[in-house]
Amino acid sequence: GTNVNRDIKEFTQRTPDILVATPGRLNDHLENNSLAPLLNRLSVLVFDEGDQLLDMGFQPAILKIMKWLPRKEQFQTLVFSATMPEDLRAIIRVAFSEDYRYVDCVGEEQATHHHVPQQSLVVSRTDQFTALASVIEEARADPNHKIIVFFTTARLTQFYSELFNLYGIEVIEMHSRKSQSYRTAQSDKFRQGAGMIMFSSDVSARGLDYPGVTQIIQVGMPSDKAQYIHRLGRTARGGEGGTGLVLLCDFEAGFLRELTELPVAAHRFQNQAAFGGDVATRMSAALGRVPRDTGEKAYQAWLGYYNGCLRRLRWSKQDLVGAANEWVGLVGQPVPELE
Repeated sequence: GTNVNRDIKEFTQRTPDILVATPGRLNDHLENNSLAPLLNRLSVLVFDEGDQLLDMGFQPAILKIMKWLPRKEQFQTLVFSATMPEDLRAIIRVAFSEDYRYVDCVGEEQATHHHVPQQSLVVSRTDQFTALASVIEEARADPNHKIIVFFTTARLTQFYSELFNLYGIEVIEMHSRKSQSYRTAQSDKFRQGAGMIMFSSDVSARGLDYPGVTQIIQVGMPSDKAQYIHRLGRTARGGEGGTGLVLLCDFEAGFLRELTELPVAAHRFQNQAAFGGDVATRMSAALGRVPRDTGEKAYQAWLGYYNGCLRRLRWSKQDLVGAANEWVGLVGQPVPELE
């Protein structure tokens, strides 16, 4: 997300001691901006979040990077990854010398997802907005609360952020549609603060350490169990406490079968009367004030995400469109015309 010309200027003024880059930007500099000669004396190469790099389709870019570097015997290579899928092992065989070592720094018995208290809440489609508000209101009773709420896409994160700010709960909005400078500033604000709530897409699911996160809430069915676990790992870090909750609509309830090996209990509101009532009235008013453009973009994002879940949901295309149209109707907006 940084300026390319500024990168080039800094390279020409001084060879960096440490270079941090995304695979695509690094390849661009290697191919077009004469960075390759500066790497002749490379001593250490690090791939962080290795499995995520592959999930995002960076394997070709990584292999291309390797072709620009000195012989692999001339430098040390480190890969850090929460999981070790076979395609990552294939990259390791290319990038590493044959005598590489595998070090398990976690151990199954210490994994976050086994010792963090976790709950699930399954509600009807009509109750999803009120249910989330009720869960957050309950969590905010702790004056030191620090909550991250994950959504399935950037546009849905935007929608819920605008909705809850209109509802009266101030949230930090974090997703890839925001500029890098904005994300950096808001990330620092959340890291240093308390009594705060961040609504985020999966840009915050890995590689970020926010101390003191008291609860992780996941809204909607995650892409898979691994993503559920990565998100949950943002809490209970460094020996601190924390809890997790996944909020699903009734049609997503089958996802809980993917979590049968985890200690996930059904959520019970401490005050059942708090679910609904004034919360529902305020939420209805807030939904009526969400800008139409925000709703249209969220509708398209909703369609796109669940289109990738048809097999898991056992839906047809017709089921998908019907459910999306019902969702946008609950939002209180007309069905948008798709481009």
